[in-house]
Amino acid sequence: ILKLSITLLLLFATTVSVFCAIFSKELMGLMYTQHVGESALVFPFLMFCLVPISLTYIFGTLVTARGNLMSLSVLAAVAMIINVVMNLVLIPRYQALGSAVSSLVSQSFFGLAQVFLAHYYFRFRVDYKYLLKIALFLCGLCFLAFIVRYLIASWSLAFLSGLGLVLIWASLLKLLDIKGLIFILREKQV
Repeated sequence: ILKLSITLLLLFATTVSVFCAIFSKELMGLMYTQHVGESALVFPFLMFCLVPISLTYIFGTLVTARGNLMSLSVLAAVAMIINVVMNLVLIPRYQALGSAVSSLVSQSFFGLAQVFLAHYYFRFRVDYKYLLKIALFLCGLCFLAFIVRYLIASWSLAFLSGLGLVLIWASLLKLLDIKGLIFILREKQV
């Protein structure tokens, strides 16, 4: 169930992050009428924070369940210090972009540190075949996002088409079992 959780959250987080980054100007244009260009520069960094936050949901929960709250507290303190120091350095020069970069770096540190901490405590076996599939998914995700961005004139159609293609790509890599998900959803309704 751990692998399923990791897969679902990572596929969702990376897909949303990449597509929001690729279509950031269009998405910001839907929400704002002023400073769209500036917002579109900051938005991808904030959206990519979703990936390490997803790691935190999974691996932080494992470490918490094991009762290692002190380790998590120390990591949180270090992440906070990284964030504050980076904000002090970056915000005066880069404003909102500096804050977004600081958030991404500190969240990434915190998320990855929890992965390593969980690996240390639980002695998980590294599944290199699975990691290769994840890497292939990420490469395909970026490729498909760029392709639909520049081949389909309507950005909303490109966005939706790209999401569909990514679902197919994840299924082809056997990272996402659509029939299995439908079965799980049907069982939950009973």
